[in-house]
Amino acid sequence: MMIMMMWGCFDMVRKLDIARMTLPVSDESVQGLKTKWNLSELLNLRTSAHVIPSHEQREVIEKIIDEFEDCLLTNFGSFSKGLIHGDLNECNILVEKHSIWNSSKSYFINQEQRKVGNNNESKVSAPDGAYGLCGIIDFGCSVYSPYVFEVAIAIAYVMLNKHGIAPSEGAHYVLKGYLEHIKLTDLELNYLRIFICARLAQSFINGNIALSKEPENEYILMHAEIMYPVLKNLWRKPNTEVLNEIMWTKKSF
Repeated sequence: MMIMMMWGCFDMVRKLDIARMTLPVSDESVQGLKTKWNLSELLNLRTSAHVIPSHEQREVIEKIIDEFEDCLLTNFGSFSKGLIHGDLNECNILVEKHSIWNSSKSYFINQEQRKVGNNNESKVSAPDGAYGLCGIIDFGCSVYSPYVFEVAIAIAYVMLNKHGIAPSEGAHYVLKGYLEHIKLTDLELNYLRIFICARLAQSFINGNIALSKEPENEYILMHAEIMYPVLKNLWRKPNTEVLNEIMWTKKSF
């Protein structure tokens, strides 16, 4: 159910991003929003990479930062930008169980998304296990940033799922949901892999910083142990291979 929830959530997020495209963003108060989870802030974590105890892991993280920096220096001006949520993960998605289905909404039963009826407002009894998306929370990390960062951040988190779903499959549904109405350019898609790696690297460094202060924190340790294998596998794969796995086939979009 979580993967299809992410598909539906990103359908909701792309609607939110479309709505926010109408907001004025020339104001310095908007473009000057700061948060440590802004993906661009990864560059400022370079000096903190020493907290990672493993030389191999530290080397991978530093290479990711270097490639991410090269990308921003040469292409940042070419990316479409606006206000983004900035931290979309399953902890920030609200769902509710329904006993009645509204025909104009989408619901989720196990792994399957279903839309009931047509667009009128008729209501029917919902089967057991029907959940509907009812909101997205925590806009504290919202920043003026490339829209492709929004997708990459969500994909990074869904790749860490513990529901037995392949990382590439989860990534596919997230991207599919977003691309329903907001298209990414070939350039943006080409850098999607490095942006996903960048978010994982950012989270990995921040996690190790926290772990250095709380070495007994089992939650932080467990999260780091889950994250690095996914990051390492993604980083070592050729860019075209990763894109093919995520996109599956262009007919899907």
